[in-house]
Amino acid sequence: MASDNVMGLWMWVRGGNAKCGMRNSAFTIQHSAFMQTVLRVMAAAVVLLPAACATTPHTKRQVQAEQRWNSIRGRVKYQLARQQYEAGLLIECTGTVAEAISLEPFHADAYILLARANLDLGKPATAQEALEVARRAGFNSADLLYTEGVILEQRGRIEAALAKYTPACELDTGNVDYLVARAECLVALGRAEEARAFLKDRADGVDDAGTVAALSAHIALLLGNQEEAARAFGDALIAAGDSAMVAEAFGLLLVRMGRYAEALSLLRPLVENPSALHATGAVRRGLARCYLALRDPTSAKATLTEYAGAHPEDAPAQLLLAKAAIASGDLWTAVRAVDMAEQRGPYNPEVAFVRAVIDWKDG
Repeated sequence: MASDNVMGLWMWVRGGNAKCGMRNSAFTIQHSAFMQTVLRVMAAAVVLLPAACATTPHTKRQVQAEQRWNSIRGRVKYQLARQQYEAGLLIECTGTVAEAISLEPFHADAYILLARANLDLGKPATAQEALEVARRAGFNSADLLYTEGVILEQRGRIEAALAKYTPACELDTGNVDYLVARAECLVALGRAEEARAFLKDRADGVDDAGTVAALSAHIALLLGNQEEAARAFGDALIAAGDSAMVAEAFGLLLVRMGRYAEALSLLRPLVENPSALHATGAVRRGLARCYLALRDPTSAKATLTEYAGAHPEDAPAQLLLAKAAIASGDLWTAVRAVDMAEQRGPYNPEVAFVRAVIDWKDG
């Protein structure tokens, strides 16, 4: 589905942890002891305000001093909870942010952090409860709307999620997470043209222009416009610097478009990099196609030999290796590769064709 494609891209571009990302849970919110406690604390604070005003000046100063001290402690706890969240210590984060809220129940960001940590823990119901408490306290922000949208989207309620993401984008026009989330929902609802126009209109106002350009490229591909996708990928590559993932996507598109020399310049560094973290099968197959199209079968064979030996299940790679081996005069390697390909796809007509070429070359 289009939504799956764009969601996959977003996780890909942002490192796989986009939009808090998480699983549903059977955990229910109605009996959350912590949230009930928070509500009681907030209610008590409201009730005690008139009483504090009626006390003596000395007592009033004491109450105010204690409130200020608790507020400071709550903010310190909140900062610690943020550090724990960023370090992936989600369980510890929920405990710390709960303490922060008990000390400072009127800090909106703490409820959002609690919701996100619970989402990451696979507890969307608990996350929803934290946001409902924030709503009842009168809080409203772009971040709150966005987090509510994430929960709704996780539950498959795309229209409702879009209704949250849209005002979040208006409140914070430069936040790339909000823009991409809204565009994803538009694509999922079959409104890809609207998503493309929206991203194009907002592209100049965000800090992470590379992410917006990469998503725009994939939306253009969904709409069948390869030329526009290539332009967008080019913009994304400039904005993202040395992003291997953008280079891979752009390079493979150029292979499909027959722009082999350009594709070669993008894909070859991904294989030649000592770590070769992004030298996926798709990259190696694409690079081999470039070499074959540019009449360099020796380089094509070198690109695939080790990979094909470690991945006998990759029939397309085996066929490309067979073609490269035939072109470079190595019929022994070609026979082994086509045998591997035939095991995976015995009725593939291309396998029969390549084997016929081998037989013809062998006399």
